[in-house]
Amino acid sequence: MAEEMGFREICVEGDALTVIRKLTLATEDRSSIRSIIHAIKKKSYRFSSIQFQYVPREANTVAHEMVMEGKKFDGPQYWMEKVQCAVQDLVNRERLSTNGGQNVSDESGCNNGG
Repeated sequence: MAEEMGFREICVEGDALTVIRKLTLATEDRSSIRSIIHAIKKKSYRFSSIQFQYVPREANTVAHEMVMEGKKFDGPQYWMEKVQCAVQDLVNRERLSTNGGQNVSDESGCNNGG
């Protein structure tokens, strides 16, 4: 999808540490998921820059909620500039919790959780 949209530099985040480690190693993977790792690495050469980064599951709640929102639609959804209010509210709540409870400005028209 990122390639189809013209992105040349991407960062892929995931909460599966083993998978992220396998994707960043230069050696050939021999695990039970080797075909998946190989396919991802093969596609990664299409980008001028790609990073695979581990994100703990606790810090990944917004991504999880985006998946849940996406499941409500029949086809693919691309949220480039404007996201669903439910996701925007989650982002704002997360910002509040990481900013010591300070209010976060929000121009989306959604409830900002504060």
